[in-house]
Amino acid sequence: MPTRCKKHLIACAIILLTCFASCDFLYKPGDPVWMNSLKFLCASSPAIKNGNLYIGDNWSNLTGDVAFGNMYCINARTGFVAWRFNTGGGVGWSSPVIVNNKVYFGSGYDRNSGRVYCLGAKTGIKFWEFETNEGTGSSPAVVDGYVYIGSGSGIVYCLDAQSGQKVWEYPTGSNVVTAPAVANGKVYVTHFYNPYHNKLYCLDAKTGESIWGFEKGDSAYGSPAVVDGYVYLNVTRDDKGLYCLDAETGEQIWVFSDEAITSPPSISDGKVYVGSLKGIIYCFEAMTGVKVWEYQTESDSSIYSSPAITDKNVYIASAGDHRMLCLDKDTGSLVWSYEIGEYLYSLTVADGFVYVADYYGRVYCIKAAEGDDGMWPVF
Repeated sequence: MPTRCKKHLIACAIILLTCFASCDFLYKPGDPVWMNSLKFLCASSPAIKNGNLYIGDNWSNLTGDVAFGNMYCINARTGFVAWRFNTGGGVGWSSPVIVNNKVYFGSGYDRNSGRVYCLGAKTGIKFWEFETNEGTGSSPAVVDGYVYIGSGSGIVYCLDAQSGQKVWEYPTGSNVVTAPAVANGKVYVTHFYNPYHNKLYCLDAKTGESIWGFEKGDSAYGSPAVVDGYVYLNVTRDDKGLYCLDAETGEQIWVFSDEAITSPPSISDGKVYVGSLKGIIYCFEAMTGVKVWEYQTESDSSIYSSPAITDKNVYIASAGDHRMLCLDKDTGSLVWSYEIGEYLYSLTVADGFVYVADYYGRVYCIKAAEGDDGMWPVF
C-alpha cells in the first residue's frame, strides 16, 4: 500500500476515534455501545485500566486433558482488540489484575499443569510465568509487591510480583478457584467445593502460616470480602447464608441464613450487597446484618455475579433472565435493565460505562447511569 494511502487511513482512524469519544450524548443509560466476540468461551471478568479492557477466554475438551485460551487487551471505548496473548492453556475463571502496567492472571494447561502469568499491559509481552502443579482458575490478588493465587490442587501460592519467584505455598487440601482477599498483613481464601471439608483460611501474608480457619458444611463459591476489620463470606447449601466474621479471630459476628447466597459480597458505605440462589438481590447493614432492601429479579435462578457499586447505583448481572440490572443503591428500585447474552458473569463499571461478558465469549459495553463515572473493579 502506498505511504500516502497509509497516512490517509491513519488520519481517518484518528478522526473516527475522536468522534466516537465525543459522542457519549448519543447513548442513554442502559444503551449498548459495542459488542466484541472472543475466540472461545469466557468465565473471566473484565478489568479496566487506562482506557483498556483485559479479559481471558478458554476452551477444553470434555475430559479436561487439553485446554487452550487467550488473554486480550481491548480498547474500552471502541471494542477493538489491541493485542492477544495465547497462553497455551485455558484462562477459565481467572480474572486479570492490572498493577504497575502489568497484567497478572492464572491459566490451566491440563489436569496436571497450570500457569501464573505476568504480561506487559501495553504490549502483551510476557515478563514471566510460574508453573503450578494443577490448573489455576483462581484470580490473583496483587498487594505490596506480591501475587497471591490458588490452584486446582488446593495450594495457595505467594509469588514475587517482579520476578515470579515463589515466596511460600500453603496446601489447603481442596480446589481453590476463588480470589484471595488480602488485608492488614493477612490472606483470606476459601475452598471452591469439598463436601466434607469446606473452610475459610486466614494466612499470614509474609510467611503463609495459618492463623485461623472457619469451617462450614458446604461450599463457599465466592471470594471473601474484607472491610473495616470484618470478613464477609457467602455459603451456598447446608450452612447457607451470608456470614460476617471478625477478621482477626474468625469469630462469627452475624449470619443471614434465610437463603443460600451465591454471589460474592460487595461492600460500600457500610452496606453489603449480594445475590441469591433464588434470584434475589439483597442489601444488608454491614455491622449488624439487618436487611435494608431486597429486589426479586424476573427469574428465580441463581445470581453468581458480584455486584458493582457506584456512588448512586448497584450493577449486577442476572443469569436466569439474561439481564444487566441497574438498581438504586439506597432503595433497591430498578433504574434500568438490558437483556443481553447468556450466563453472565461479574462486571466492571468504569468512566461512565458498564462492561460484562457472557459464557459464549461475547463482551459488552453498555452506557452506565447518569453520573456513574467512577470505577469498580470486580474479581
